[in-house]
Amino acid sequence: ARLAEYGTDGYPAPVRRRLMIMNVADYVIAAFTLIYALEQAIIDFNTWKPVIAINLMLGIIALSVPFLHRFHELAAPLTVSAAEGVGLFVLTYLLGLEAGLHMQYFAAVGGFFVIIGLARLRLIAALIFIAFTLHMLAWFLFSSERAPLKVPASDLAALYVTAVITTFCMIGIVVYY
Repeated sequence: ARLAEYGTDGYPAPVRRRLMIMNVADYVIAAFTLIYALEQAIIDFNTWKPVIAINLMLGIIALSVPFLHRFHELAAPLTVSAAEGVGLFVLTYLLGLEAGLHMQYFAAVGGFFVIIGLARLRLIAALIFIAFTLHMLAWFLFSSERAPLKVPASDLAALYVTAVITTFCMIGIVVYY
């Protein structure tokens, strides 16, 4: 509970609740992202090096969320949205569609409503449009055959399963909390 509340002091109760949901969601993002990086480092560090670097950066950004609340209630959601949006796009470029990472844009949609709040529907609509556009661009541009990073099909299958688990967990946690 204390970790969920970190950085939310000084905000009104409804905003605090949204920021606490953001904190919990980003702790989960950080955990999954760092697990991805560890798993990939164990499998084959040299091959997965660019993916590991991106995952470590995304994990660090996710862990910085409670510290971003001091600037504005939207600082963390916008920072994470931008970082994850670009990160997932580049990861999908590197690995192709079979990795399933582009599906994680779906988890963001529910988070936008819950974390940003219904008072900012235009911002939510813009973020949903961006997530949708990145998902569709990834779908049309990044076939697995054209992926620059060549990894075994079994690794891609494992990553796909992990991406699905992550997406389901994120949606479940955000909606539940």
